[in-house]
Amino acid sequence: IKSHAESTPSALATEAAAQLGKGWDFLLETYAHYDSFSVDAQADWAKSLGLDVSKFNALVEDPKTRAAVVASKKEGLTNGVESTPTFFINGRMLRGAFDAASMVDMLEEELGNQK
Repeated sequence: IKSHAESTPSALATEAAAQLGKGWDFLLETYAHYDSFSVDAQADWAKSLGLDVSKFNALVEDPKTRAAVVASKKEGLTNGVESTPTFFINGRMLRGAFDAASMVDMLEEELGNQK
């Protein structure tokens, strides 16, 4: 996201964590530090999640990780994603923040449409 100054290093770190099996955990850790975000702290967050920091750092720098992030961005652009969060449920695009109850309602609606 161009408006987020550190979006690229954050995306690379999240992808690296995902490759090590902790992508969602790392993303939640990033959001927990939203107001005090620091690229320099990402290795510490990885360590706190039990990741091997040397493997994490190597993956952050790996061109294959960057290629995966670029491919994800292209997919988003192709599908009209312009903001976060954006959700797709059965091909239906939903933009904006949703509370858990609203999300459950939408999922139940989609499940009902499949019957």
